[in-house]
Amino acid sequence: MKRLLLLPLLIGLTSPAQARVDPKVHKLCKDVKDYLGCVKAQSGEVKPKPSASLGNRCPIGHAYAGGGQCGDVVPAKSGIAIMTSPAYAIWSWEKYNAIEAIGIWNAGWTKKPRTTGFYRLGQLAPAGFDPQCPKKEPALYTNSSCDEKPKAPTLSELEYFFKGGVGKSLQYWNEEFEKLYGVKNLATDAKNYGSSKKRKPVACLSGKLRPNHPMCRDDEDKIMSPMDMD
Repeated sequence: MKRLLLLPLLIGLTSPAQARVDPKVHKLCKDVKDYLGCVKAQSGEVKPKPSASLGNRCPIGHAYAGGGQCGDVVPAKSGIAIMTSPAYAIWSWEKYNAIEAIGIWNAGWTKKPRTTGFYRLGQLAPAGFDPQCPKKEPALYTNSSCDEKPKAPTLSELEYFFKGGVGKSLQYWNEEFEKLYGVKNLATDAKNYGSSKKRKPVACLSGKLRPNHPMCRDDEDKIMSPMDMD
């Protein structure tokens, strides 16, 4: 109650508009020591720091998680999944953090995620500054801004991930892949990739024809990212 009585006195010196505090904002800030600072932050008066100020290098063994934070790359606790795909199994265990398993692998940290084992981000730590790296925020799941932003995995690389049942997870993977790599329907295309590949002649399978022979090559499976299209 005292805070509400003092608030007009504290912020009345700036502008009449500031004296009107949204009840929702007041509820969020009423127990915070810096009440006025909290009100300004929740009201959008405090602008976020530029990305360069978030740091440009993570500690050793950590991958960038966004917002100036880095996550320790650690094995996830998983069980044995039967008659399901790695995509569905990992989504079942991790839910909305499941994308970390693919992001970490595709950034070069680990082997391919499987139903019986994959990696995720663990304890968070703030990113630091490395004068040897560009003054910008690192790409997600990389260690620093010195690392290139990972491109989207190819359909052939993702095909195994969607073999078996995927259930409701397919929409999740499509949405998360688009956010991370800028490619639409990547999960759906990867799931359908196996059935769309052309059959190879026996000569290719027996080794009589080289793998790079036109009749033995798979259809083009590289995914073009928005950067490639520029």
